[in-house]
This record gives sequence, structure tokens and C-alpha cells, in this order.
Amino acid sequence: MTKIAAMEEGQDLAVRVKGLTVAFGAFHAIDDVDLEVGGNHLHFLIGPNGAGKTTLIDAITGLVPYTGTISVGGRALARMTVQDIARFGVGRTFQTATVFERQTVVQNLDIALRGGRHWASLLTLRREVPERIEEILEIIGLAGHADELAGVLSHGQKQWLEIGMVLAANARVILLDEPVAGMTLDEREATGELLRRICPDRVVMVVEHDMDFMRRFADAVTVMSRGQVLVEGSVEQIQANQQVQDTYLGVAEAV
Repeated sequence: MTKIAAMEEGQDLAVRVKGLTVAFGAFHAIDDVDLEVGGNHLHFLIGPNGAGKTTLIDAITGLVPYTGTISVGGRALARMTVQDIARFGVGRTFQTATVFERQTVVQNLDIALRGGRHWASLLTLRREVPERIEEILEIIGLAGHADELAGVLSHGQKQWLEIGMVLAANARVILLDEPVAGMTLDEREATGELLRRICPDRVVMVVEHDMDFMRRFADAVTVMSRGQVLVEGSVEQIQANQQVQDTYLGVAEAV
């Protein structure tokens, strides 16, 4: 079996989706979607419940079957397994952070750094914290919590740790599913600043319902409705679009 090589620094990282359809029986959760997301900015994906936002990132990460094409960095993902896609450099977070709560923050990052979330990587303890982990601790704002168990972190801190694990796995494309859901105002602000720190030289796509957060941090926005792309543009263009105002929750204030 050919080993999947990770994307390289400076490589064109754009995510390109063409004619994407995801069907569950007769229901099309995604219906013939075209989308391109480039790097070096925060691209938000918004829309009402059931619009297909999470299904889209599930397709990109190999979790659901689809028709159409998805490519990252010019390489088609269709024949890759979930594990291959992750090794290639596509990482994601979930609405509920999936961290090892009985391990320390450093140990969680070390698991990801060693190439996967595998318990065997805990059997060999390092004498020193690798420089890359120290860098990530600073990036995610958890340097002061390095030796704490992940289970005692706040909700927001667990989300930051999961982002850190994606960074430790060397993901160049990062897909985040409602990263600020349930966070305090201060945690949401800190999360936005964290996303700004990691977006240079990466593709960062954020599925989000928090419109204040979107207004504050989005560089580009794609609005989905009923499994299709409704409109794309800047925050200002999205807010001024009458079709978005009429469709997304039915009120202009929704965006």
C-alpha cells in the first residue's frame, strides 16, 4: 500500500469541491455543490440547521460517501481513507471536543504529534517536552496548563486543546465545527484570536451559528441553505444580500 505523503509548505492548499452530492436515501443533504476555499484567511460556512454545513466537512474528511469531486492541494480525495486524508494534512474538530480527559494537556498534544491518537504512544514517556509542543502550547494559550489533566479544563480550553492536537498532527487544512458553541464571551474572543494566529499558510474553514462571532472574525463567508450554496462573499456583502435576509432564519438580523 502506498503511503500518503503530507502536503508541503508553500503548496497550493485550496479546497475545491465540484458537483458534490451527499444522499441519504432519497434525501440530498448536499445537492450539487461547487465551492473553493483558499488559504491565509478565515472562511466561515453559515446557514440554518439542516443546510448541509456539517455534512460538507464530513464529506471532505471522508466520513460520508459522495458523488462529485473533492480535491485539496490539487489532489483528489475520493480514493483516500479517513486516515489517509488526515495524514495528507486535513484535520477537523467537532462540536464536542474529543480529547483524552485522563491525560495531561502535554500528553494529548504528544499523542497527536506522534502521528495519531493511539494509546501506545503513551507507553514511552519523553524526558523533555518537544519544542513543537511548547510552540503549540503558546499558540493555543495553554502554556500555563501543560501538566493539568485535560478533563479539568474549561469547555473553551478543551476546544483550544483539540485545535492544538490538529496543529500537532501538522494539518494544513483545518475544518472546525461550531468551535465557540457554549463558550463564554471571553472564550469566544480568545478563540477568534487563536484562529487568526493559525490561518496564515493554512486553509481554515469554520462552520458556525454564532453570527456575532462571524461578523467579528470572518474574512469570507459561504451561506448554505437546503444542501446548496446560496451566496458567497465578504461579511458586508452577505449582510446586504436580500436573499440571505429572506432565507436565513427569515430575518435580516440573522446575519
